[in-house]
Amino acid sequence: MKKMLRRALCGLMTMVMVFCLTPLASQAADGGQWNSFRGNYQNNGVVDALTARTSDEAGLKWELALKDPADWSINISDPIQVNGNIYIAVGSELLEVDPSGQVVNRGKLDGAIGYLCRLMQAEGKVVVPLSDGRLQCMDAESLQPLWTTDPVVTQGQDGKPQSHQALTTLTYQDGLLYAGTAYAGLSTSYSGVYQCVEVSTGRLVWQYENTQAGYYWSGAVCVNGVVLFAGDDGMVTSLNAKTGDLVDEMNIGDGVRSTMVLEGKDVYFSSRDGKLHKVTLGDDGTLGQHQEVLFANSSTSTPAVYNGKVYVGGAMGPEQQYAGVLAVVDAATMWVEQAVAAPADVKSAPLVTKAYDGEAYVYYTANTTPGGLYVLKAGAQEGESLFVPTGDGQNYCMASVMADQDGTLYYTNDSGKLFAVASDVPQEGGDDQSGSSSESQDTNPSEPSQGDGSTGQQPSNPEANGSTSTGSSSGSVSNPPTGESDTVFLIMGVSIVSLGVAWIASKRRRGA
Repeated sequence: MKKMLRRALCGLMTMVMVFCLTPLASQAADGGQWNSFRGNYQNNGVVDALTARTSDEAGLKWELALKDPADWSINISDPIQVNGNIYIAVGSELLEVDPSGQVVNRGKLDGAIGYLCRLMQAEGKVVVPLSDGRLQCMDAESLQPLWTTDPVVTQGQDGKPQSHQALTTLTYQDGLLYAGTAYAGLSTSYSGVYQCVEVSTGRLVWQYENTQAGYYWSGAVCVNGVVLFAGDDGMVTSLNAKTGDLVDEMNIGDGVRSTMVLEGKDVYFSSRDGKLHKVTLGDDGTLGQHQEVLFANSSTSTPAVYNGKVYVGGAMGPEQQYAGVLAVVDAATMWVEQAVAAPADVKSAPLVTKAYDGEAYVYYTANTTPGGLYVLKAGAQEGESLFVPTGDGQNYCMASVMADQDGTLYYTNDSGKLFAVASDVPQEGGDDQSGSSSESQDTNPSEPSQGDGSTGQQPSNPEANGSTSTGSSSGSVSNPPTGESDTVFLIMGVSIVSLGVAWIASKRRRGA
C-alpha cells in the first residue's frame, strides 16, 4: 500500500511539474514577438538583435506584393510579429506571413482599414483598427473574428453626427486596450475620443471625449495607474487607466501626432511644430517638469530613446527645401547634439539596436523615392543607405521599421510591398543575440495626409495573390500580457514537489 502511495505521489509530482513548467518552456521557445507599433507597450523601439550595419551586411531576404501600387483605395497596416510570424492588415483582410514570406492564413475583417493602421497583439489576439473608428479583434491562431466594437460617432456643435477614424497607436495594459479616434478634415481634426476596451470581450469600459480636436497618428502609454496621450490641440492628458477620470493635463503649445515613449519616469514625444518634448511623471500620474527643444520645422515622428540619447525624425522648412532630418538629442539636457540630413521628411519612428557592445545603430526611412532604409551609426556625421528596393518596389515611404530576433528588418512602402531585409553579420559581433528589447513637403501621389506636411500613404490590396520574391528575423520586444499566472503555478508546483520529495525521504529514513 505504501509503495502504491509513493508511486501515486511521484506520478502526481511529475504531472504538476509538466503542468507548471510547460508555459515557461513555451515562452522560452517563443522568440518572435513584436507586440505593437514599436514592439512593446512603452513604445520605445530599442532592440538587441544583430541587424545589418552596412549595405554589405544587408540583403533582400524576400519581398511580398500585397497590392497594386496604382490602387490608392487599398491600405496597408504597419506589421507586427506574433510567435515568429508577421501579421499585417491589407484592405479588409488580416494576413499571416511565415518567415519565408509565404501567406499562410487570411482573416476577413468587418471593414477596410484606414490609410494609417497600427495593429496590436495581446492575450493570443490581434486587434485591428478599422477606418470607421471600430476595433476588430481576431484570434491570432485561426484569424477568426472574436468581437468588433461599435463605430465612433459624436455630435458636433451644429447637431450633426461626426463619424470618426481610428488612426492611433493601440496601447495595452492589464487586460485593457486604449485607442484614440479623430473626426478630421484635410488639414486638421475637430473632435476625438479616447476609448478603453476590455480585450477579452470587446466591452467598452470608458470613453473620454475631446470636443476641440482629435487624436491623429498619436498614441498613448500606460504608467503609474494612468494612461497618457496627446492630440491635435496640444493637450497632454493623463486619465485614470481604469476609470477614465481626469488626473492632470498640460498644454504644450502645438498639436501632437507622435506616440508617447516611456523611459524611466520621463515621457518623450514630438509635436507638429518640430519640437521634442520631455515630461516627467509623478508617482500618482500627474504631469511634472516639461522640457522642449526645437529640432526641425515639423515632425510626426515617434522618438526612440537609448543610452541617454533621443533619436527623432522630421523635416526642415522651405529655406532648406523641406529636407529631412534625423535629430540626436541629449536626453538629460534636451540639447540637440546632431542634425543628420535625410533625403526627405523622416516621418518614421527610428529603430535602435544596442547589440554591438552597446554601440547604437539607428534605422529610419524617408518619405521619397526610392523608399529604402537608412542607418546611422551613433557618433557618425551622416547616415548611410542600407537597402534600396528595385523596380516596382521603389516608391514613397512613411513606414517605420520593425525587427525580429534574427536581425531581419521588416517594413513597407507605397509600392504595396512588404520587405524583409536580412542581416549577414559575422557572429563574433554583438553581445546578445536573443533579440529582446526594452522598448520636406515632398510631392507624393498618395492621398492627402490630413495636414501633416506630406502626402505620403501606405496603400494595399487584399485581393493580391501574395506573390513573394526572395533575395540574396530583430529584436522583437515584448512585454507579454501574460506570465503572472505562470509564475504562480511554478511556485505552487515547486512547493508541492518539494513537500513530496521530503515526505518520500522521511519514509525511506524510517525504513518505510
